[in-house]
Parts: sequence; C-alpha cells; structure tokens
Amino acid sequence: MKKLIFTLTMLLVAAGTFAQLTVSTNTPDTICIGNSAILTASVSGGTQPYYYTWSTGENFSAIAVSPSVTTTYTVTAIDKNSLTGTAQAVVAVVNQQAAIWAIGATICNGECVNVHTGGVEKYTWDTGETTTSLFVCPTVTTTYRVTGTNKYGCWGTGMSVVYVNPKPNITVAGNTICQGWCIDLLASGGSTYTWSIGAISNPINVCPTVSTTYYVTGTGIGCTNIAQAVVTVNSKPQVFANCETITQGQSATLCASGADTYTWSLYYSGYPNVGTGSCITVSPTTNTVYYVTGIDANGCTNMTTCIVTVTTGINEKNDNNIGINIFPNPANSKLTIETPQTSEESTITIYNINGEEVTKQRTANNKQQIDISNLPPGFYIIKIINEKKVCVWKFLKE
Repeated sequence: MKKLIFTLTMLLVAAGTFAQLTVSTNTPDTICIGNSAILTASVSGGTQPYYYTWSTGENFSAIAVSPSVTTTYTVTAIDKNSLTGTAQAVVAVVNQQAAIWAIGATICNGECVNVHTGGVEKYTWDTGETTTSLFVCPTVTTTYRVTGTNKYGCWGTGMSVVYVNPKPNITVAGNTICQGWCIDLLASGGSTYTWSIGAISNPINVCPTVSTTYYVTGTGIGCTNIAQAVVTVNSKPQVFANCETITQGQSATLCASGADTYTWSLYYSGYPNVGTGSCITVSPTTNTVYYVTGIDANGCTNMTTCIVTVTTGINEKNDNNIGINIFPNPANSKLTIETPQTSEESTITIYNINGEEVTKQRTANNKQQIDISNLPPGFYIIKIINEKKVCVWKFLKE
C-alpha cells in the first residue's frame, strides 16, 4: 500500500502565548474502498505529555480507518498545561475495482497455448506466475484465475478458460492380399478423412504391388488424429507344368509344381472340369490346351497352361545309335540337321501336327539346312531315315 506522509499544522493559543503543534500522518493520498489507512498524529511544542482525541472517539496517537467514502478526520491534542490544538486529515476513497481482463482459448488434447491478461500494473496467476501471459498444456478443460492490482492498490480478478477438445479416435484396419489384388481401406472415428495418397474419400480402394503403409488423418470436433494401415502383399506362386506330345489313342500325364493345391481346367475360368491334384492323366484326341491354377499356403493363386500335342499317322521312333542332331529348336527360319557320314543318302520328311507331309528331300550331306521360313508357327514332326534307321523328332517353328 502506497504511503504518503503529509503534515497538518495546528496553532495552539494559551495564556496569550502561541505554541505550534505539528500533526503528521502516514496515510495514502488515495485508497480503494475496503482498504485501511493509518493516521498518525505527532505534536511539537507545548509541554509533554500529550493527550489525543480523534473524531472517531479514539485516544491514541495513531489510528486505523477504513472509510467507504472520502472522509475528513480531526484530531485534538492537549499538553500538560492544557494547551490545545487541532489538525485534520483527509482520506480520499476510490470506489473502483481493478479492471482486469483475461483471454482463454480452445485447443485439442495434446496441444499447448498462451493465455493473456491485462488492464492493471501487477498480476498473479493461481499457478504462481506473475507474467501477463501464461503458457499452459492442459489435458482437460481448465480455468486459470489471475489477480491484478492497479496503481491505487485496488485489486480485481479475471479468469481464462482453456477448453480442451478430445482428439478423435481414428482407426483403420490393414490386411494381407496377394499380388495383383486390390482392397478397400475403411477409416472410422472422424467426420472427414485425408489419406497419404491424396484421396479424401472413405473408403479408398488400393492395389499395391508391394507391402505398403497407408496413413489417414481424420478430423472431428475441430481436432485431428492419425492412424495407419499396413497392407501386406504376398507374391503369387510360380506355377509350372509339363507338356507332352502323344499319338492319337495314347494318354498323357500332366504334372504341375510351384504351389500347394491345383485345379485343372479346359477353360481359363478355372472350373475343375478336368481334375484336381498336382498330376492328372488326359487322353485328348486333338491338340488341347489345359489350364492349371495353383494355390499356395497364403491363398494366392497363379495359372499356367500346358499344350498336349496329338499326332496322327506318325509313330515316334528314335534310334539312339543313329547319331542325329537337330538345331536350333525352336527354330525361326533355318533348321540345321546333322547326320552321321554314310555312303547312302538320308531322307528328311517334315509333317505338320496333323500328320500331313509339308516337305520332303533327300541329301547325301551329313549337314543340311532346311528353309522353314514359309511354315506357319507351331509344332512339327521331322522324320529322318539314314542307313535304314528311322528317327522321329518334334520341333517348334516360332
């Protein structure tokens, strides 16, 4: 409380002699309503002891007063010889509370904010800080109170409410898929969503080729949160199958590998109209394409084809001692045939897959090139007779 010392002078007159009494008071020039002021009287001159009488009825040299309005107080002093003097003290009262203000905020859980106050000279927050701003990180809605004092010593209070909105509980489930598949990712817990791939729809459809993590930011009540979904991509099994060439009336055994279970079909759709299992036995009467779908332990599938070539009118016969070499196989334009050197000519005949003769020639050379550029792509049978030995081969024209 600001103290101001001021002096009041009293003139004492006794027996025709003038004595001067000086009254001093430690009183503020202005106090706030509800506060107290100390009035102190002191006398010089005359003969001690001094006796005091205040207008409040008190008889001490110092008194405490708490006026509700501006008030004038009078003190009368008397010495040993009954000389008297008076003085007055005016206590001005300000009926004014400190005009303090404070500003709150709204945040999301996990955030921090500065709250501010102003309007007076001195501040004290209920947290103990005495600054004009307060840095806070509440986890629930919290009220911060501040007390301020103005230059008159008047005080006032203010409060700052920081509203804390919860973050939305955003969830999204990942999954495991096979290579080549797509999947829907559905987020929940918010009102709007933004995905790491830029999409703002919900759900989103994704087709990753490798295992991928997707992030989604969800918004609710003005606050956001992030969730992630891992889509694990399993590779397709590598399915293999053998192909065979048979003569009409014969059977072929087709076997697949690379997966765990298999389904055989005559159609790409994969219906098991031929059989199941890693191996099947078939007896087609014409060239036939078989489809085999393999499924691995992860439930992933892949498919391959197998062609069973059926020949008519030609019986495959190979004499391992004849020493014939045919290359390249497959061939594109030229087919080279090497035979043992003999004194007799070799007869070379090429048949199509239906057993129809397409070319025939005789040669005494042990290395012969045959032009096949005019033949359509497909499988062909070549029969070579050398020194009355017969060899039948299959080759592929690309």
